[in-house]
Amino acid sequence: MILLHFVYSLWALLLIPLINAEEFTPKVTKTIAQDSFEILSFDDSNTLIRKQDASVTISFDDGETWEKVEGIEDEITWIYIDPFNRHDRAVATSMYESRLYITNDQGKSWERITLPDSEKNISSRGCYIETHPLNKNYFLAKCNYCEKTEVDNEENSGDEEGAPVIFNITHCTDKVFASNDGGKSFSEIKSSLERNENSAISISDCGFAKTGKDSDLESSDTSIICLFQNMQLIMDEFSSPYTESKLVLTTDWGKSLKEFDQFKDKVVN
Repeated sequence: MILLHFVYSLWALLLIPLINAEEFTPKVTKTIAQDSFEILSFDDSNTLIRKQDASVTISFDDGETWEKVEGIEDEITWIYIDPFNRHDRAVATSMYESRLYITNDQGKSWERITLPDSEKNISSRGCYIETHPLNKNYFLAKCNYCEKTEVDNEENSGDEEGAPVIFNITHCTDKVFASNDGGKSFSEIKSSLERNENSAISISDCGFAKTGKDSDLESSDTSIICLFQNMQLIMDEFSSPYTESKLVLTTDWGKSLKEFDQFKDKVVN
């Protein structure tokens, strides 16, 4: 009798979910939006975000209704979910200013973060933020600045009032800013390469040494590896675009840099 009761209970547990599965009908909602780049979702959440035109829109009901995020004032280039804090954090980057917008509560509120050198001209690449896998307060912000000179050419600028002004890009520079207090303050990790007038582009690419939550590196959580490069425009198919480079390590947020001896006097790519 006990065995029969057990078999009946097991049968019921297996059958009931199948019956419910047959009755389940997914809800499909159709919305129309112009220039919508990508829909992103937080983990275990009904909240969705997307870039629409140059704004950020958000849905708190799985995409059934959408509204513009009022806390973001700038036109936005990129928006992405923090890969190490997918449950609650997202970042939006300004199109023309060295500013970022960060949410830590699934888009309910957004904090504006202004980076140093905000008076400089920002190229269309804007800024990008890298987060740390183990410490939520550690940020690296990477920005691209370009020097522009107005083209003095009547044919290009036009004679009519209101004609578009044409600029010539003379030099572009990457800059990296580091924060250990959640973006309240930033310090620049300055390139150890001297600016080369023959190189049109100066590259600074930094990243945390630890790249995952399960990293077994014995290095400090503050270890940052940077590759600095001077780059020229390629003149022919046999030319290398990189004229010089340095691969360095910093553990004090850029106050001191240690070059890797193995790569001294070598061009690293």
